[in-house]
Amino acid sequence: MAVLATAAFFALDGREVPAWVDAVTLVLFSTITAFALLALAVRFARELETVGQSLSANAYGIYLVHWPIVLWLQLLLLWTPLAPVAKGALAMTLGFTLSWAASSLLRRLPGVARAV
Repeated sequence: MAVLATAAFFALDGREVPAWVDAVTLVLFSTITAFALLALAVRFARELETVGQSLSANAYGIYLVHWPIVLWLQLLLLWTPLAPVAKGALAMTLGFTLSWAASSLLRRLPGVARAV
C-alpha cells in the first residue's frame, strides 16, 4: 500500500488526485486496518484473557458513559499548551481509561449491574 501511494505521489507530479482515487484509497486503507486490528486481537486474545473479559463485561457501560467523560476532557484540554495530536491522544487514552473505570465502578451497584 505504501509503495502504491509513493508511486502515485511521484507519478502525479504536483497535480491533484482525482476524487475517486482518494475515495478508493480511503476504503482500502480502512479495510486493511480493520483486518489488521482484528488479526492482532485474535493473536493476543489468549494472552490477555482477563483484560478481554473485563472489557467485554464493561463494553456497554463504556459506551453509555464515554460521551460526557470525553467531552469534559476535551474541554479541559482546550487551554493546555499541547500540540493537537497530543491533545487528541491524551483525550482518547484518558477517555477510554476513565470510561472503563467508571463502567466497572457503576457495575458494582446492584441496580445498575442489572441494566448495564
